[in-house]
Amino acid sequence: SVKEDAYFMTGTQSNYIPYSMYDKESSDFAFRADVKKVSGDNEGYVYGYGFFLRGDGTWRNNYEFNVVKDGRYMIGKSIDGAFTKLVDWTFSDALRSDPGAWNTLKAVGKKDKLDFYANGTFLASIEDSSHPAGKCGFFAVDAASSAEPDIVQFDNMILVTEENHCIPLGADVSLSVACAEY
Repeated sequence: SVKEDAYFMTGTQSNYIPYSMYDKESSDFAFRADVKKVSGDNEGYVYGYGFFLRGDGTWRNNYEFNVVKDGRYMIGKSIDGAFTKLVDWTFSDALRSDPGAWNTLKAVGKKDKLDFYANGTFLASIEDSSHPAGKCGFFAVDAASSAEPDIVQFDNMILVTEENHCIPLGADVSLSVACAEY
């Protein structure tokens, strides 16, 4: 839902991934958003949130930039629903892990190269040609079994495409939450 000019994803069902995608496809892009975990997570479990990149509009084919609230990130790809980690879970001091902290995530795609940033700090780069173009969007893994609902807040989202179009949230973006079982 959208409230207070930000997009909120709220956990409602275990083992589902709420996500939303921009309608426009692009190959070269810069995608940025401010993100924070508002509530959720069982003790001992940490559920992620982040970006789907160059996707087909579903969770089955895309690159994934996944962050968890304890300061780790992971980068992977899905092809026909089969997931492969390209960068395994890695701690970064650039990711703020205190409760309610905002993190500015950014991904830049240029040809076969994708660069990933948190709060202005470079995290990792991958080169892969599996998904040469597609839609960008955001997701939040839903535990729903947490004592509190899993809620992730996204704000100041912007997609800059290869045509130098600047697309803020609300323009050419599907705000309906789709759910995909993982």
